[in-house]
Amino acid sequence: MEQLKKKPWQANARAKISTTNASQALQAIIDNADSEAINLCFFIDALDECTTSPTQDQSDLSRLLQNWASKPSVKICLASRDEPALTNRFSIHGRMLELHDLTRSESLVVRHIREELETSGDIDEASRILDLLPSEFREMLDYVVATITQRAKRRHAYLTFVMVKALQGSRKMPLSLLAFSFLDDYLKNPAFALQRDFPFPDTTQARHDVMAKRVRDAKNQLYGWCRGLVELRPGAREEGIDFTHRSV
Repeated sequence: MEQLKKKPWQANARAKISTTNASQALQAIIDNADSEAINLCFFIDALDECTTSPTQDQSDLSRLLQNWASKPSVKICLASRDEPALTNRFSIHGRMLELHDLTRSESLVVRHIREELETSGDIDEASRILDLLPSEFREMLDYVVATITQRAKRRHAYLTFVMVKALQGSRKMPLSLLAFSFLDDYLKNPAFALQRDFPFPDTTQARHDVMAKRVRDAKNQLYGWCRGLVELRPGAREEGIDFTHRSV
């Protein structure tokens, strides 16, 4: 037996395992991990790109992974864009890393700027590079924009990009999340703010509750429309919307 363990294992024929059988086998391993004294660690990349079935969505996937992670012998490390169905469920644990912030100093843009400064010392050329879209990002951005499939969402996304850029250029200020939350209202009725039923109650507490709900909903809309091409950044008074990368 010991000699067999040391020899590489090879199957005589290709085994066909259905998704259902593989799922059941994996679930059985996880269910018995504690009793078998087995420690499991799963690393899952691009969770937001996981295809769903007509009867299951990302919320179902989130619940499944949380069920796995509830077992003492199972640890899971997930990587994903800010899909609301995922972040709303996993962010409550407070154990999240924004990798683009942690690796910002090693980004491709910084690398290009360093190379330019080291070879020519031209500050103006380095600034020009900073404003260009690195070719390595072009495919990625094309893919992200292509995922905005619905025409209405794509329109909202482009309008958001225009507002962010316009405010940066004219007023040097970010687009607030609260202001962004009224985009849909404006598209439905440009004079909505003049209506009597403008959505802010008279009492202070009720007004606060309505504003808080608008901001929560706006965060989900922001990702659903813009697919991570813009992000929220802390400001002096409130969070503001900015491009994830200045070359966007």
